[in-house]
Amino acid sequence: MASRAAIAASSSARAAGAPARALITTTGYHPCSSRALLLARAHAVSSARGDGLSLAKPAAVATTAAAAAAATMLAMPQAVHAASAPAVAAAAAAPLFLLPPMTPGHIALLALASLNLLAGFSEGSGQNTPYSKFSPTQQQQQQQKKQDGGGVGGAAAPPAPRVVSSRDGMALIYVGGLVVSLLAPLVLPHLFALPAGAAAGATASALLSSAPTARPALVALLLALHFAKRELEVFFLHRYSGGMPLSTAVMISTVYTVTSLQYLYFAHATASSAAAAGGAFALSPSAAVVGVALFCVGQLGNLYHHWLLARLRSSASSSKAYSVPQGGLFGLVAAPHYLFEIVAWLGMALATQSVVPLVSACGMASYLAGRSASTLRWNRANIPGYPADRKSLVPFLW
Repeated sequence: MASRAAIAASSSARAAGAPARALITTTGYHPCSSRALLLARAHAVSSARGDGLSLAKPAAVATTAAAAAAATMLAMPQAVHAASAPAVAAAAAAPLFLLPPMTPGHIALLALASLNLLAGFSEGSGQNTPYSKFSPTQQQQQQQKKQDGGGVGGAAAPPAPRVVSSRDGMALIYVGGLVVSLLAPLVLPHLFALPAGAAAGATASALLSSAPTARPALVALLLALHFAKRELEVFFLHRYSGGMPLSTAVMISTVYTVTSLQYLYFAHATASSAAAAGGAFALSPSAAVVGVALFCVGQLGNLYHHWLLARLRSSASSSKAYSVPQGGLFGLVAAPHYLFEIVAWLGMALATQSVVPLVSACGMASYLAGRSASTLRWNRANIPGYPADRKSLVPFLW
């Protein structure tokens, strides 16, 4: 009789334990704690012997045993081992973007990255950063100087800002980010080293892995490719006329330099946090893959539309007049090259898996969105026959 009751208790315990096992699995735990299983077995033996428990209700006893086992497993997560694919379970539990500890330094960097979110309002309202088509030319400055008439009451007019050629100014804009992304792995090689044992043909796999130093190395590579592409475009693709204030070039170069340092620092900080978490969470290789894919799409789309603009300027070089851009997404929006640049920056932010670069990328998107709105207004006012139905940045929407 007792044996039959024990068998019934064991069977009921298995049935009652199924939902508890599913609950524990979904929360990241595995029902293989030796203490929990011993406790469940002790309850089953106790119910079979009748030690203070009624043999008339084996199902209730079994339910109590299963509940006690589940409670033990939930109360002692440090005794539970996810024996199958712990890295996958840790990555699944990790957030896509990690907020760093709110130290004063991190708060200051986050605030600095957030400032650029306001740039879109300034650009969209017409207070444009003076470069490209929004740059005052030397002739305009001379004309303004004549209109000032040497100042009020014979006082000397304020000196005009120093102007450099547009090509030199644009080269200066991107050089800071390029130098930082190239020098960081050389100056601090231990922070950017690929995983040990990476074969010659496995460099890509190593960069996309969740190793602590792989993610900073990947982000440094993406930044270097981005700024190297921009420098090559400055010297071999774009066609420039006029000039730009040197102060503007220095200011934008400083922003790109600081942005690059933020991306590199927080890529390292996120990877270090994952390594120090002891398996509580891990960087997601999928985030790196998707980030690289977005980066490639953004860079190729940006390059293609820059080529279309350069070809347009080449055909109109004799008249020095702007023409309606055609080809690619220019038939739908005024600034598709800005759209693809935003995609590239979002891809790099995703590769870091850090909130601060994400905020910085959103600030870049805000700035370029405002500039695209000003570009659309400028095109409509200065290019004869510019289509009235074109949007600013996002096809069919805005």
